[in-house]
Amino acid sequence: MNNSNTSLCIALCLLVTACGGLPTATVLNPDALSDDKADLYPEVATDGQGNWIVSWQRNDNRGRPGILSMHSNTDGKNWSLMHGTAGDGSHSPDLVSDGRGGWRMFLASHYPQGQDTDIVMLYSTPADWVGAVPKGFYTLHYNAAAGRVSDLVNSDAATDKAQDDAPVTATDGNRWVVLWQRADPLPQQVTDKWRTAVYAAASLDDGKTWSAPAPVSTPSVTGTGDARPVPDLAFGRGAWLAVWSDRDPVKGDYDIYYAFSLDGLTWKPPAALNTNAATDSGDDTGPRVATDGRGHWRVVWTSTDSLGPAGLGTDSDLLYADYTANTIVPATWSAPQPVDTGAASDTALDTDDSARIVYHSGKWHVVWDHRGTIYHTVSNASGWQRPSFAHREGAGGILSNGKEFAPAIALAGAFHYLIVWSSNARIPGEVNPATAPDYDIFLVRKAP
Repeated sequence: MNNSNTSLCIALCLLVTACGGLPTATVLNPDALSDDKADLYPEVATDGQGNWIVSWQRNDNRGRPGILSMHSNTDGKNWSLMHGTAGDGSHSPDLVSDGRGGWRMFLASHYPQGQDTDIVMLYSTPADWVGAVPKGFYTLHYNAAAGRVSDLVNSDAATDKAQDDAPVTATDGNRWVVLWQRADPLPQQVTDKWRTAVYAAASLDDGKTWSAPAPVSTPSVTGTGDARPVPDLAFGRGAWLAVWSDRDPVKGDYDIYYAFSLDGLTWKPPAALNTNAATDSGDDTGPRVATDGRGHWRVVWTSTDSLGPAGLGTDSDLLYADYTANTIVPATWSAPQPVDTGAASDTALDTDDSARIVYHSGKWHVVWDHRGTIYHTVSNASGWQRPSFAHREGAGGILSNGKEFAPAIALAGAFHYLIVWSSNARIPGEVNPATAPDYDIFLVRKAP
């Protein structure tokens, strides 16, 4: 990247505080004015010490995905150059700080051992983002003498034919647990059918070796157009909680399921999380989970269920449920309730499974897209605030047009956060035709 692009990166990523308490949105990828690639599905993570990582999927002009990343060691004020490759087949990144200054990225990739996709772990340290050509994330094949980290998470990668996708990760500081969606093709005489399930693997030696992949959910058969179970995972109070959505084999609608594990190796039998699962008719999809680390778990998801005759209607709304207990099992979840107190009167699609939830210092933050705009709300012991725009809109902000989707959020304090998302909003000075703007990565930063 030349000096002009470096200056553009710094200029576009310096955030200012906007009126009304809403930060101003800026574009992150420094080639936004000239590139014609699709930058999609960003993820963000922080170590809480002023270091942030943002990674996202960039599709090349043939639609092949790859992953790009940028690092900030100035609390999100300035950013490194981009690192990564578009079009190498990698997608679905998940970012985690190792708590010791390093970062792990877990992703799905067409690994050289086969034509299927497998789960890969990449590694980086703050030093890997310094200089004119950052090293960024990289693989380290396990070498016992060097104590290096393995890059393949699913140890059956050389022999399996499954499509492994959508990894999520949680760690207690040493033991790493990864969940992902696995789709095994059924025999050729069963056309276009897959046996899908949520799988898990754990590492007890900081990622050097991994347990054999094992199912967490009950396998189901899916075809083209069927939703597959996409998991989420959180660790707290000595336990890992997995959540996902799957089709009810009797009623045919989708419900939210969960399972606990105390070691990442063995999992309790899955059970329905939404307490109305036996009687509802709407679809419950896209669950996300967070915990306060002290035994309080909160899950948000999208639902088209009305929650009763005088309820929310059949548009999609964002629901949540809580579980608080001194013991992991049996778990008793609260009844589903709307995150938005105005959900009963609106008729718009609140989210397309885009919601994210995080916790810090007594505050639960949720972001999602509503009618192509990113919304944000916060909850404490007294309930949810009224949702608001996640960033400043209109003439004073960079975004006043285009579709926004796929938000992600990370917290370094109760009200210290970065929100990132993808948008095809027109950027002043962009050289692409106004009739077909590409997608870029945008962010807002809120700091004390």
